Amino acid sequence: PLVRSTGVVVEHHPRPARPAGDRRRNLEILEAELAAAGGAPAPRLLFYLAREYADLGESDRAIETFERYLAVATWDEEAYCALLRVADLHRTAGRYADALDADRRATRLCPARPEAYFALARTSYFLGLWDEVIRWSDAGRGLPAPDTLLFVDPTDGRVGWIIYYTNALFRLGRVLAALDWTRTALMRSPDAPWHRENALFFSGV
Repeated sequence: PLVRSTGVVVEHHPRPARPAGDRRRNLEILEAELAAAGGAPAPRLLFYLAREYADLGESDRAIETFERYLAVATWDEEAYCALLRVADLHRTAGRYADALDADRRATRLCPARPEAYFALARTSYFLGLWDEVIRWSDAGRGLPAPDTLLFVDPTDGRVGWIIYYTNALFRLGRVLAALDWTRTALMRSPDAPWHRENALFFSGV
């Protein structure tokens, strides 16, 4: 039977310094499977192939393959993760309008999950839309942690979004609120260097 436990932590330690050819091994296997599948590959194959392209820095091919996957996806939670990855790839490339589009598609697909709202806050931050950063951060932090079978990064919901939130608060002149949330972040993640620097800066304003 399936058992859920918040007390179980899985750590993955990849082999260090793998040769470039070894890093492409999984990709070559998946590309061979894609060729063998002809014109009707399984959605899961496209999903994993897109992730491999993204991990190897082939962002445009990753986005193209994720979008191909999304056109035939049958599992909303997996499609949601794909959209978050698409948004992140666009955001990294500075294509913020495309990132916002993928973020919004994700919120429509799984509106009760917080990650896409935090992603909207991040994208809005890079656009200098401070009110939107606050709006989307508040929307995300008001939702419970996702109950999913997929792997999630728990730090994103606990503290990852706060750096954008506090800087947006500061930009809007809400210095005390920015300092309070920075202290909250440090209680949750005491070693976070950005929050330590901001705590000193906000305290001196």
